[in-house]
Amino acid sequence: MYIEKTTPLPTDDIALADAILDCYLHEQQKVLFIVLGDDMYSRRLVEKADRWAGLIEEPRWLMWVRNRAHVKQLMVDIKDPNKLIKNWDNVLAFTVSINDNICDVINNTTEEIKSSQIIKAYARAEANIPTVTTAPVIASRGVVTSRSATPLPTTETPVAETPKAKGKSKKKKDNTPTNNDTDTPN
Repeated sequence: MYIEKTTPLPTDDIALADAILDCYLHEQQKVLFIVLGDDMYSRRLVEKADRWAGLIEEPRWLMWVRNRAHVKQLMVDIKDPNKLIKNWDNVLAFTVSINDNICDVINNTTEEIKSSQIIKAYARAEANIPTVTTAPVIASRGVVTSRSATPLPTTETPVAETPKAKGKSKKKKDNTPTNNDTDTPN
């Protein structure tokens, strides 16, 4: 199994697992695809969802909660405004937006999870990204970032536009053919 953007949470240390998940939720500003369990189905889903997570610098990331006994305790900070999760025992995976909302759920199944389901789950979480966050923004040289609450003041003065002349120009165009204009050399 080759995984690149997956963080498996520790199965024997709930405090460390909670600290890692908390860091990804609140400090790293990631769109999370969280897979639950350590059976054949969850392993295949981890591998497949990891491939659809994109490049390392992109916000999609995968968390793998292999110990299902930790699920309820770890998911305390995550909001479910649409009440998508009725019973944690039926959930194979779910996505969480940057603002900690559950956006999509993939229920336990014995069938292969299609790539389209994974892509839709990521897209729903990305669509729930807030336009303004309270996260600290570091910008330099007047660059406005996508997370800026208000635009940074500019220090440059705008360049005045020169008015266009009215009427047609009397300059005659040179119609001498060049090698670029004809098929025959000059």
